Amino acid sequence: EDFNECETGTQPLEPKEEIKTEKEKILIVGGGIAGITSAYFLARKGSYDITVIDKDDPIKGATEQNANTVTFIPYPAWTTMNYWNVIKDSITRSSNPTSYFKFSVLLDGQFRFWCREYFKSRSKEKVTQSNTALAKLISYSISIYDDFINETTDNNPDLVDYHQETLTTVYKGLSEKDIEEKLELLKDIQSYESTCKRVDADKYNASFVYQLAVRCFNTAKFVNYMRGRLHEKFGVNFIKGEIKAVTTNNKEIKSLEYADEHAKTHILGGFDKYVLCTGIGSIHIGKMLGMKIPIYGFKGHTLNMYVKDKEKPDGTYIYIPENICISRVGYKTDGMVRVSGFADVVGLDTEPIPWRKEMLIKLAKTLVSEQDYDEDKANHWVGLRPVCADDVPFIGQSSKFTNLYWNAGHGARGVTEAAGSATILTHAISGDEITNRLDVSDYNPGRYGL
Repeated sequence: EDFNECETGTQPLEPKEEIKTEKEKILIVGGGIAGITSAYFLARKGSYDITVIDKDDPIKGATEQNANTVTFIPYPAWTTMNYWNVIKDSITRSSNPTSYFKFSVLLDGQFRFWCREYFKSRSKEKVTQSNTALAKLISYSISIYDDFINETTDNNPDLVDYHQETLTTVYKGLSEKDIEEKLELLKDIQSYESTCKRVDADKYNASFVYQLAVRCFNTAKFVNYMRGRLHEKFGVNFIKGEIKAVTTNNKEIKSLEYADEHAKTHILGGFDKYVLCTGIGSIHIGKMLGMKIPIYGFKGHTLNMYVKDKEKPDGTYIYIPENICISRVGYKTDGMVRVSGFADVVGLDTEPIPWRKEMLIKLAKTLVSEQDYDEDKANHWVGLRPVCADDVPFIGQSSKFTNLYWNAGHGARGVTEAAGSATILTHAISGDEITNRLDVSDYNPGRYGL
């Protein structure tokens, strides 16, 4: 029988040559928790050739020295902060202000721009919208975090000190009206986080106390581990360099110029997509792009100490109004306890404020014995939290450049939001379906013309 012709008389199809689809090339600027998590979520799809550039290796900045916690705190200090009290405390030189305000920042054009955008977003309707968007992002991110860490560590979360325990939030000095407001807040949190409950405040000599689950891990250890993992498993390339210039046309990013550790300049181009996971650096790179970025840096302080008795403190704590978090990052390993906090509006430098360090040490010593605090081993860090004017990060495709994507503006929630933010970014780039628990329009960079 002749099979060279089918019954209809048409010629049979020639066997097709195998078509090899070239992977899209993506450059991620920023190798902190947002950049590394984005690289992983994109790389595991198998459709992208990914390069990550960061000026630090090993990683530094906020990723290295944050509170190292993943938990449901939807409304950060600056959302509900009474700025009149902040200014009053700064004028009267209060010894324990919630946030310290330096009046010279009023001369900073970036701060004035941030303030204009901030007050535009303070109507009751917009605050509710922002808080809901935050709650949804945080809730979803937490729900996938355990799987994310287990997947990346081959079910060995101890590699990055990942563990779950209880977070106790302690409020002091509240009025009856304040307590009523906290009860409403508690109901709101409980609608997203089932582990949340009120506990006896007298035990903590406080006005109001609640507890919920928290996951702690060493994010610096995780990010540095993931660099090797991403390169080995997915072929992700890493470059150490600082962005110095951006070349664009009217609609696209064409290339980036960067300086390596020897101050030699290089050109990075030919990428299909560029992703900015640049934290506080978004302000600087935005200027290169002709964009005004609605981010300002709230100065935070961190004290790392190492305790011999790993049962002290007995959990993770947040103290308010001090706005200080104490987390047992090295509970299972080296005994590191991290004390972090504050949201000072003092400019975009990273100079330490000595009395802030003393406040951290004083509080730390109330939870561990004097013998457990070793001054020689303790170290202090100061950094800037990249707070977006409406408190909601901007994630997704730029409205100005078709091949530019953002994942920035997470404030003090960058670690908690990392997995959820990477999910939104991957959806924006790949076009894949996304969980109905998130409305991606809430995080659209276009709301600020970015």
